[in-house]
Amino acid sequence: MEVIASDKGPNSLSGQCRVTIQVTDMNDNHPEISIKSFQSPVKENVATETVIAVVSVSDKDSGDNGVVDLHIPDNMPFKLRESSDNYYELVVSEPLDREKVPEYEITFTVTDRGSPPLSDNETMTLELLDVNDNVPQFPQLFYSIRVMENNAPGALLSSLTAFDPDLHENQYLVYFIIEREIANTSMSMLFSINPENGNLYALKTFDYEIEKEFLFHIEARDSGSPPLSSNVTVHIIIVDQNDNAPVIVSPWRAHGSVVEEKIPRSTDKGSLVAKVIALDTDSVHNSRITYQFLQVTDASLFSLDQYNGEIRTMRMFSYKDSRHHRLVVVAKDNGEPALSATVTIKLLTVETDVKAYSDMTEMPLEYDIFSDINLYLVIGLGSVSFLLLITILVTIVLKCQKPKHSKAAPPSRSSVISERNSTIADSTLVSNDAYWYSLFLAETRKGKLVVRQPVPKGSRYIVSSIPRGTGLSETSDSAASTLQVTASIIVRVLDVNDNAPSFDKDKYVVDVMENSPIGSLVIKLNATDLDEGSNSDVVYSYSLYTSERTQMMFNLNPENGEIRVKEMINYEDFKLYEMEVIASDKGPNSLSGQCRVTIQVTDMNDNHPEISIKSFQSPVKENVATETVIAVVSVSDKDSGDNGVVDLHIPDNMPFKLRESSDNYYELVVSEPLDREKVPEYEITFTVTDRGSPPLSDNETMTLELLDVNDNVPQFPSYFILYVSWRIMHLEPCSARSLHLTLTSMKTSYLVYFIIEREIANTSMSMLFSINPREREPLRTEKPLTMRLRRSLFSTLRPETLGSPPLSSNVTVHIIIVDQNDNAPVIVSPLRAHGSVVEEKIPRSTDKRLPVRDQYNGEIRTMRMFSYKEPRHHRLVVVAKDNGEPALSATCQKPKHSKAAPPSRSSVISERNSTIADSTLVSNDAYWYSLFLAETRKGKLVVRQPVPKGSRYIVSSIPRGTGLSETSDSAASTLQASTTSSSSSK
Repeated sequence: MEVIASDKGPNSLSGQCRVTIQVTDMNDNHPEISIKSFQSPVKENVATETVIAVVSVSDKDSGDNGVVDLHIPDNMPFKLRESSDNYYELVVSEPLDREKVPEYEITFTVTDRGSPPLSDNETMTLELLDVNDNVPQFPQLFYSIRVMENNAPGALLSSLTAFDPDLHENQYLVYFIIEREIANTSMSMLFSINPENGNLYALKTFDYEIEKEFLFHIEARDSGSPPLSSNVTVHIIIVDQNDNAPVIVSPWRAHGSVVEEKIPRSTDKGSLVAKVIALDTDSVHNSRITYQFLQVTDASLFSLDQYNGEIRTMRMFSYKDSRHHRLVVVAKDNGEPALSATVTIKLLTVETDVKAYSDMTEMPLEYDIFSDINLYLVIGLGSVSFLLLITILVTIVLKCQKPKHSKAAPPSRSSVISERNSTIADSTLVSNDAYWYSLFLAETRKGKLVVRQPVPKGSRYIVSSIPRGTGLSETSDSAASTLQVTASIIVRVLDVNDNAPSFDKDKYVVDVMENSPIGSLVIKLNATDLDEGSNSDVVYSYSLYTSERTQMMFNLNPENGEIRVKEMINYEDFKLYEMEVIASDKGPNSLSGQCRVTIQVTDMNDNHPEISIKSFQSPVKENVATETVIAVVSVSDKDSGDNGVVDLHIPDNMPFKLRESSDNYYELVVSEPLDREKVPEYEITFTVTDRGSPPLSDNETMTLELLDVNDNVPQFPSYFILYVSWRIMHLEPCSARSLHLTLTSMKTSYLVYFIIEREIANTSMSMLFSINPREREPLRTEKPLTMRLRRSLFSTLRPETLGSPPLSSNVTVHIIIVDQNDNAPVIVSPLRAHGSVVEEKIPRSTDKRLPVRDQYNGEIRTMRMFSYKEPRHHRLVVVAKDNGEPALSATCQKPKHSKAAPPSRSSVISERNSTIADSTLVSNDAYWYSLFLAETRKGKLVVRQPVPKGSRYIVSSIPRGTGLSETSDSAASTLQASTTSSSSSK
C-alpha cells in the first residue's frame, strides 16, 4: 500500500511511502488424503512390487507447513513408493499368506512438518483371496491300526482325516488308496476309503494265520487347480484270536480213531511208551500247548510230560497189572478260552521181545511214516519231479523238430533282417536315399543286413547290389553302369505296442445343466493310438482318483468314451465333479494315457424359496407403538445367482412394513396405529419370490390378534346423540315395574349403566326409574307414572366401562308421559256424603220450563212451568261420562305388592329413618359414596351401583345446622351418632 502524509499549512505539502504487509503462514490446515484407486480383494500369491493402491496427499499451507509425509504401519508386508509429486503407490513388499493373515487393515497416516505438526489418516481393508498353495496335512506321518482277525466285512477301521488351511474348493479333500499289490492282491480289493471323509473300511474278513500285516499309503488330494496332495503310511496289524484248536499229528490216526500200541511186559521203569505231538496255527501265545491225562487205566503206571507230551512208565509191569490199558490224552492251547484236542491210545502188553523205545535211539515208529506232514511232502516232491521230467521231454522233442517261423518281431537296433542271401553276399549295396545308410548296415561278406536305428513303420527302400571284384574305380561310371545289377529289397516294419493312447486335451471343462435327463450326453472323449491292430484298440475307464460319487453320477462307456448322466444331478448337492479318465490299449504290454475332466453343474431355478418364521408375537395390544417388531422372518433359496436372490413382501393394505435387519432376515414392524374396534385381527401373508426365470414363490400366513385396551368411551347410537324420547302411558299403581325400555350403547361389552341423579318435584329420578347395570335392556319404571307427576321428564344416563382407567359418556333421556283414561269423573257438586242421594227443594212456581240438563256444563234448568198435575217428587239421575275409550268408572284397585327384589341401583333401603333424615352421612370408605346416595331430607338411602354380596359399611350421621366447619374434627366427633348400614345382594 502507499501512504501519504500531508501538513495543514496554507500551502499543504505532503510526503509518501510504500508499505508492504507480508502474511506469515500458520499451520492451520490439516493435510488431506485421497484414495485414487484401491484394489481389494487380491490373491494371496500376488507378486511383490504389485501396486495395490494409489494415494494422493495435499496440504493447503505453505512452506514447511505444506510439506507432508505419508507412512503406513511398519509391521505390514507393504511399502509406499512415490510415483510423482504427492502421489504414492502402495506396493507389496513381502509375500502374502492368507492362512496367516486373511485381511489387512492398512492405515495411511499423513503428517505435515509444521509446528505443531498436524495429521490425518485413512484406513482401508485389504482382503486376500485364497489360492491353492497348501498341501493337505495329516495329523500323523504314520498310522498303525490294529484289526482283530475274523472282522466283519465293511467294518470301519479308522478315520484318516487331513487338514487343508485353504478355503472353498481348495480345501475340499478327496482320499485315495495308492495301489500296491501283495501276493497278487490289490490293496483296493482288501480295503476301501471313503473319498469324502477318509473313513477306512475292511472289504474282507482277515485271518491272522494267512495275513499278519499290511503296509500301504493313502493320498489326500484337494480340489484346487492344480490339485495338491500328500501321503501317509498306514500299517494294518492283524491281531490273532484263538480260533484254531490244536491238531494232533502224532501218533497218527485216521479220522480220530483209536491208536493201538504194543509194549513188552518187561519194559523198564522210565521207558518211553508214546509221544503225543500237537500243532496250533495261532500266534505264539495262543499256540502254547500243554498235555494232560483225561483218562488213564492205572495212574500209578504211566506218567505224561505236560510240555512235550511224552508218556513213560513209572514202574515195571507186574503180573497183577492188566494186559490192556486205555490212555486218553488231551492237548490244550493257551488261548482264552482255551481250545483242545484229544487222542485215545490203547496199550497191549505182550511177552514177545519187541524193541522198546529208547531215549538215545530215535527209531521212527510205523505210524509216523504216513503222518500228515510227511504225506504232503511226498506228494509235493513227486509232483515236482513229474513236471521236471515232462519239461525235459518236451524240450528234446522241440529240438529235434524243425522250428516253425514265429511272428516276426519288429526290427530293432542290431536286428538281423537277412541271415544269408545270394544277392547281398560278396556285393556292395548302393541306394539313392542317403537316409538308408543311417538305418542299415550291410555285412555283405556274411550275407546279413543289420538294423542300426529304429525303422519307421511301413518304410520301403530300393537298393542296388554291385558284385565285388569288378575292379571299378570311383571314376569308371560307364563300366559301373554296364555291370550293375539292381535288386529290390523290401523292408517291412512290424508294429509293436510302443505308443500310448493320447487324448486331444489334457484337461476338459464341460458345463452340464442341473436336472439333465438320465442318459443325456455330457462329453465324448477321443483318445488316439498310433499303433495298429489290437495295439490301437482303446478302452476307457475311470482311474482310482475318481471318487465313488462321481462314478455313481456319470456313466463312462468303455468302448467309445461317451460320458452320460447316470443319476439326477442336483446343483445344491455338488457344483463341481472331477474325474480322471484312463485310455488303455489292448496290446500285450498295455499302455495308457489319461486326462482330467471337470464337469461344472449349471444351476436351474428348481428350488422354491423358503420362509421360516423365527419369532411371532401374537396377540398384541391394539395400542402397540409404531416401529414395534411383531415378527422376525428369514428367507432362503438353495439355488445360486439370481435364482437364489429372493424378495419378501406383504400385502400393501396393512398397517405393517418389512425392515431388513441382516442378510435374508426381515423384521415385521408396525407402521401405523392399530385399532381393534376396526380390525380385530390381521391375516398377514408373507410372500417370498426369487428372481429366477421363471420366478418361483412361496407364502406363509400368520394370524395376528389384537388385544383390547380401554381406549373408547361408550357410545350410544346416533339417534341418542341429542336425546332419547319415549312416550309412556301413565300407569296405575298396580302396573308398576311392568314397563321395560331399551337403552343400548354401541359398545356394550362390560359396561355399567348409571342414572345421574336429579330431583323433580322433590322426587329423585332413581325413585322413578331403575337401570340394570349389566343387562342390554336396563331401563324400567320403579313406580306408576301419572299425569299429575309431570307430563315430561328429562334424565341423563351414563354408561361406564370396567377398564383401567374407566371411560364413560352421557346420554339424555326424554320421557314423555302420555295420558290414559284411568280416572273416572268425580262429582264434586252437589256435595253428597259417601255417594248418598242429594235432596234439593225447588219452588213450584218456578218459571219457564221443566228441568233440562246441559251436557257440557252440567247445569239443570226447567223447561216449563210446573203444573198441578206434576208430582211433587222428581228423581234425576245424572251420568258424568268422560270421553275416554272405553269410558271408565270411578273405581280403583289397589295393586298387590310383589315379592321384594334384592337392592339394585336406585333401590330404596330406608323409607324413613330419624338417624338419616336432616343429617349428613360420613364414611371413611370412599367406595361407599359410589355405591349409595343418601336423600337425607327424605330420610332415604338409595343404591347407586350393584352392591357386592355380604358387603358391610359403617357410616356416621351428623345433624344439620351444627355449624361445624371441615376442620372442626373434635366437635364432629362429639356429635356423631354411629349408624350401621349393611347391604347384600343375592
